[in-house]
Amino acid sequence: MSDSRTKRLRVVFLIVIGVAILAVGLIAIPNILQPRFDSASVALDVRLSVRDQVRGGPVAGAAVHTDRAFEDGLTDTNGQCDVFPRFRATGVVGRSGQFHVREGTLRVFAPGFKPWERPLESLLGSRYDFFQKGTTFTYTVTLVR
Repeated sequence: MSDSRTKRLRVVFLIVIGVAILAVGLIAIPNILQPRFDSASVALDVRLSVRDQVRGGPVAGAAVHTDRAFEDGLTDTNGQCDVFPRFRATGVVGRSGQFHVREGTLRVFAPGFKPWERPLESLLGSRYDFFQKGTTFTYTVTLVR
């Protein structure tokens, strides 16, 4: 065999081996790593307890609104209410998950009380780790007359 033919066969062999290694890497690596997710709209259960600052008791019939949820809430006789604001969520399946809280406001209105309002980011932080903290956030709102 000539020297140039041997060199060409060696180059072809190296290219085939390189392509095979690349193909195995492209197939194997995504299957070895945990799958990641990026969801545009995932609900967080915000469980509120609405209380009267002066009397300390529950405030029944208070309207709870957030511009990040599809529906508003109304407190029951125990002053309890759940609203479900939706946020972008990212993470690794089975290991981590965060809500990205960038905008939105939580508002509570009740007859005879001053309106209460807070940005969701001030309550939850800009990234709420639902894998560690859970998908229910509990908060007590105290209304002033």
